Amino acid sequence: MAAQQPVLAGQTLPYPARYKVASIIDGGAEQAVNGAVKLSVVNSENRLRFTLSWQMLTSAADRDALLTAWDALRSTSVTFTDVMGDTYTVTRDPGAAELELDYTPIRSPWDYAFDAEMTLLQVLDTD
Repeated sequence: MAAQQPVLAGQTLPYPARYKVASIIDGGAEQAVNGAVKLSVVNSENRLRFTLSWQMLTSAADRDALLTAWDALRSTSVTFTDVMGDTYTVTRDPGAAELELDYTPIRSPWDYAFDAEMTLLQVLDTD
């Protein structure tokens, strides 16, 4: 399956080194003393959490695309097209409220590469 560059809030992002999708069931589960499990489901469909990781990026264009897309998530939801070409409405994951660029020197004297990771949470129609 051919991958494509992800797009977030109109910004074409670099190809991620790693892309993870988690399917989340909103709700809870309780286990009674007798072992019976009671499930409480909030939504009729699972919510998706997307984690994109980049390694050894070196261009200012890649840095600027990540920062601009992340800034668009400041207070609203945006459109996200993933590496498979599927489109979702997403927001920041409340548990991952920062985009950190981790710089590493790669050549002397002043060349750097950076790693980054971004976590997004799907917005469902029922939200």
